[in-house]
Amino acid sequence: MKKTVNGRDYGVTWGSEKLADLDFADDLALLCNTQEELQEMTNSLQWNAAKVGLCINTEKTKAMIVGNNTVSALTINGTDIEHVDNFQYLGSYMSNDGDVTYDMCTRIEKASSVFRRLRPIWRSCTIISKNTKLRLYTSVVIPTAIYAGETWKTME
Repeated sequence: MKKTVNGRDYGVTWGSEKLADLDFADDLALLCNTQEELQEMTNSLQWNAAKVGLCINTEKTKAMIVGNNTVSALTINGTDIEHVDNFQYLGSYMSNDGDVTYDMCTRIEKASSVFRRLRPIWRSCTIISKNTKLRLYTSVVIPTAIYAGETWKTME
């Protein structure tokens, strides 16, 4: 990524710095203020990746525009990239308007599923103490429900 943004003013303003990308393992999110910048950054990324034998998977790649901007096609090697209103990144759902309702519902469903899978533990009367059950609940079920909750938009 460093070579992709080297010498360019890509990214969005984050405090006094520019934030151009979010990386985790093989997941990458590019951040730009204009679609032209995003296309340039994508082309640069594809070119630098190709130099070391890598390529961008155009089927898995999605583009999301935040705000009331008109959308033109983003392309990688002549292939149009799908534009979406929301997508999943690192287990959380992002939307172009900042709405977190879908992500919250998904987190609640996942926590409910974890709770149900632990039903044999909850029903055991004598083998596992209430204290251990409570510790399991607070260390497994609750974190599943509130994962990434610090990123959710708050209401005033």
